[in-house]
Amino acid sequence: MITIIGLEKLAKTFGLSVNQIAKELGIGRQTIYDWLKGKRKIPKERIEQLSKLSEFSHVNKDLFQKEIDEVDELEIERAYFQELSAKHTEEPLDDEGNPFTLDPYYQHREAIEVLMDRERELKITKSLLQDDSYLEELNSSSNELYLLGLGTLNGTFQQKNVKKVEAVTELLKFINMNDMTNELNKDLKELLQKHDMFSGEDDWIKIILDTED
Repeated sequence: MITIIGLEKLAKTFGLSVNQIAKELGIGRQTIYDWLKGKRKIPKERIEQLSKLSEFSHVNKDLFQKEIDEVDELEIERAYFQELSAKHTEEPLDDEGNPFTLDPYYQHREAIEVLMDRERELKITKSLLQDDSYLEELNSSSNELYLLGLGTLNGTFQQKNVKKVEAVTELLKFINMNDMTNELNKDLKELLQKHDMFSGEDDWIKIILDTED
């Protein structure tokens, strides 16, 4: 897997050459190449200089040296559109003489925010799936139930049925936000049984909600 530091992505996104960056910082371009190739770390004072470049006014300082992931790449793109918005946003007057904000890049930034939220959740999911140390404490039936639950959730989302996705999401939010007492488990189980929600592939829900007498 090829990794790059934030400065490289920033240079490409903002259309800055190594020569331009070196000139702005008052250093040789070979130093910049050494940073990009990982031969040398970017000194703190140079990071401060980079952060003061007008193009990078909306960039998080931590990104310059960091080996970036998908979320960081999107954050850099967001910073780029924030810079464009700052340059090109206007406040014209409407027909009644009232000023309003006209930002030609607003939708771009909003779309990136949505993608960033999605990538953050995917990052957490990948991390949880890779960390299976806690599974050693589960018995085999619980382990199988865990995998069955993941498979069923994936199946639900693959169906792309909005109502099903909303129902599952609300149920999981409710479970996540409340202490699962025996009484609450019992009430949820009875509600699902009332609407004939237990069938075949959904048995994992029933097992989760089973309570000890």
